[in-house]
Amino acid sequence: MILLDLLRGRYLGVGPSQALALASLVTGWPLASRPTDGAEAPIESVNVSRLAARLVAQDLLSDEPRDEPVPAPFERPEATLQGQHASPDRAPITTATLFRFLKAASKAYLSLRFRSLQSIATTVSARRQRSASRTSVDKAALRDAVAVYLRLRPLAFTVRDKCLFDSLALLEFLAAEDMHPHWIIGVKAHPFTAHSWVQSGPLVLNDHHEHVRSYRPILRA
Repeated sequence: MILLDLLRGRYLGVGPSQALALASLVTGWPLASRPTDGAEAPIESVNVSRLAARLVAQDLLSDEPRDEPVPAPFERPEATLQGQHASPDRAPITTATLFRFLKAASKAYLSLRFRSLQSIATTVSARRQRSASRTSVDKAALRDAVAVYLRLRPLAFTVRDKCLFDSLALLEFLAAEDMHPHWIIGVKAHPFTAHSWVQSGPLVLNDHHEHVRSYRPILRA
């Protein structure tokens, strides 16, 4: 089990036996099958109360009941919008769009520099929820906006090893046009790697859906 500590911006791995032991204590814990890796300590030797107390102290678990809605399931990435570039006459690069891109990149940089991932995720979710009741996704407009962003992106940075920054910059760029897709963070366990991308429904906007499918989503904001 891999937990993402949004407040501190770090990941925490919980071994199979420990994760299974927590299933007996934590409401809604997703793991319910016995681990198969014999190298792990047997369940009986796991001090589940001590482990849970550590996670509570780090705000990764709560020892108080919370009346929160069940999150919607993650939508499986089915297509890639990245390659669906708009024609130049439909999505021209203007002074205004260049300024919007630079502003979006600056906001993403400052957010990562001075804010926690928890604060960023809260802002992204709240912004989309405010917009959801009055707007719907215009796929043509979304395609055009993403095409402009992808054409401008090489002027400021490359995406290699900067998927988080790229995703937040794209979110800010689209938010200026009242478009609010989801921000996704996914992980792999063996070996551990993490990745971030932007997704609207089943459409992946700044990566390829075949690539992101290899990651297990643990955050959707």
